[in-house]
Amino acid sequence: MIIDSIDYESNQVTLSIVNESDYTFTYDSVYYVETKKDSDWYTLNPDQYFDALGYVLPPNSSIELTIELEDVLKTGEHRIVKSVSVEQHTYYLSSTFIVP
Repeated sequence: MIIDSIDYESNQVTLSIVNESDYTFTYDSVYYVETKKDSDWYTLNPDQYFDALGYVLPPNSSIELTIELEDVLKTGEHRIVKSVSVEQHTYYLSSTFIVP
């Protein structure tokens, strides 16, 4: 997962999930924003809703997603965490960014 751009004025993060494997990924709309304090990560939005819609990312493809952040992020290190599933396994992807 790669962060493509951050628009601080509109509180939007655009990211790409790249599937370079031979497997089909499934994912949903749930994501988490975490902030780093000292050396630990803390979830800022633990109460995510689940819309029951599943999406498919075929092998050797990518998808671009735009996430609207609920809160204005303070200066510091943050990351977006999103899960994808492959067959019976769930993997957590993350990508970090700095708010100046």
